Amino acid sequence: MPDMHARVLKPETFRSRIETAIGDYERTKGPLPEDEKARLIDSLDNPDVLKEIPGRALRKSSGEVLRAFQEKSLVIVEAPSNSEYIIGSSNVIKTSNGPNDLHDSSVEVWLAFTPRFAAVLWGRADLPARVLTDADHIGDVNREVAAKSSIIASKNLALIQALRPGSVLQQPTKPGGRG
Repeated sequence: MPDMHARVLKPETFRSRIETAIGDYERTKGPLPEDEKARLIDSLDNPDVLKEIPGRALRKSSGEVLRAFQEKSLVIVEAPSNSEYIIGSSNVIKTSNGPNDLHDSSVEVWLAFTPRFAAVLWGRADLPARVLTDADHIGDVNREVAAKSSIIASKNLALIQALRPGSVLQQPTKPGGRG
């Protein structure tokens, strides 16, 4: 998702993580020699290291996420005929009334992939593979996606206006057409 890449894969995010790790190390093990600390931080300006950041960040987060997903059931959740999901630039959301840890069975992960359907990971095994939800629940999911995303899309322009009042709307263009 574009917004995820913008948050997770920026060199500044990686630099911040390294600086935090150095601080954590020094709190538990004692101070690093200044030349060693400078070498670690200066290495972050190396073009070869900068090129590796996206891959390292994705590998680290992907493994953790995949392990959590193995503990959940995949369910396709259908929107009722009077409702639809929006698609956002950060389309994956976590929902929970309690903890936020993906491993917790109460945490759900939602990914709307069409206006009508979302793939949901639930920590329960007693659910059918496909369920119909209600408009209120779709509204909650849409508000969450809209809050996280820099861009949202829907065929329903009124829905976009309701989620983002005052936003500039762009009408879709038809292939081969002029607007």
